[in-house]
Amino acid sequence: MQCPICGKKTQDNMSFCSKTCQLIDLSRWFRGSYRIPTDERPEPTEERSAALPPQTSQKEEP
Repeated sequence: MQCPICGKKTQDNMSFCSKTCQLIDLSRWFRGSYRIPTDERPEPTEERSAALPPQTSQKEEP
């Protein structure tokens, strides 16, 4: 089996050749590098909506 990060040969029961390659893969997951592209936008959640400042309309004074 080959390491998916660097291509080196791995042990039979291991997915990665080293802890370094394992951490590189983990960081790619955390950054969102492994994702399925889509045109859908995430739905706002209560938590996300609460973090946003309320929208106000700006009216110009004469």
